[in-house]
Amino acid sequence: MQFSPRFLSSYVSFTTSAKRLRLRRFLSYFLLGAGLSVVTIACGYRPNPRRPITAATTPTTESAPEQFGVDFPVSIANTNYTISGETAEQLREQMNQLGPKDSNGSFDAFTRWYIRLKYDYETANGSCALDNIRVNVEVTFTMPQWKRDTNFEVGLVERWDRYITALQLHEDGHRDHGIAAGKDVLQVLKQQPSYPSCEELAAAANEAVKQAIVVYNQKDIEYDRETRHGATQGATFP
Repeated sequence: MQFSPRFLSSYVSFTTSAKRLRLRRFLSYFLLGAGLSVVTIACGYRPNPRRPITAATTPTTESAPEQFGVDFPVSIANTNYTISGETAEQLREQMNQLGPKDSNGSFDAFTRWYIRLKYDYETANGSCALDNIRVNVEVTFTMPQWKRDTNFEVGLVERWDRYITALQLHEDGHRDHGIAAGKDVLQVLKQQPSYPSCEELAAAANEAVKQAIVVYNQKDIEYDRETRHGATQGATFP
């Protein structure tokens, strides 16, 4: 299943001068991509997996752009659903029960990336062009968090830690797709030519953004297929 960007909101403000009209349009696209790490190999993509029963979100942190080789803001947030248990089987049962779900089953982790766009319209000499283009990528991880009791089977902590490390590695791959999509969206908008009207330009820009995003939606699907949703990276438990 491919996602289509959904238009959230926009508004236009403008100032005029003798020669130029500058329009400012704020666009927000959401649900541009999602990656699921699953209990079983079978997996489908759904825009709104059911939220975990118990979850806590850490404050969003803004990463330095150079960390990801881009020149726009990247924001990372972490949502954890709490599980408990003294054995590997109990932890698996808790993840099956409390993890993100959709019509295809239960998932251990979920990564959603968003791209938010802002740009201005500038008109001059009977044409309209994009100006002052800004992109912001927002990534949200949903991961299990084990609330440990004092009694648990020998070796369980080490097995769990290895699993979580591998699971995060897999989810980071989906994060990287979102960031790369933001980079491509910025590039295709910068390459947009002028149009006779801002309405024509908006239609062309929106289509270019949509096509760039579809590429990375498909990359997420292929990535999960190639890694068997993280299994080849060690993200299996127990």
